[in-house]
Amino acid sequence: MILMMEAGKIYVDFGNHPGKDRIPREAAANGCCVITNKKGSAAFVKDVPIPDEYKFDCPAEQLDQIDALLKDICGDFEKHQNKFQNYRQIIASEKKSFEEDTIKFIDTMQKLIP
Repeated sequence: MILMMEAGKIYVDFGNHPGKDRIPREAAANGCCVITNKKGSAAFVKDVPIPDEYKFDCPAEQLDQIDALLKDICGDFEKHQNKFQNYRQIIASEKKSFEEDTIKFIDTMQKLIP
């Protein structure tokens, strides 16, 4: 899967996004531009922090806009890829943030135990 993402330019996911999705993050981390709908967690910037121009309310009714975006990404990939830099930085920092949050949690719990 990683090899496909490294070779690709675009990852499209119009699924239900039941939680903070792993595959869109992997696609972005491997350099793909990510296109989603606005269902589930994809509707929330904190869970899927990609520019709004890459999120669609109702993809089945926005095929012309999606087609135009796909063509524009292929025509000027570097411009679009750069718009995902912030998302890639967030992804790269998640492990460190998790470790820091875990230490804070343990410290808080230890203070509560007499």
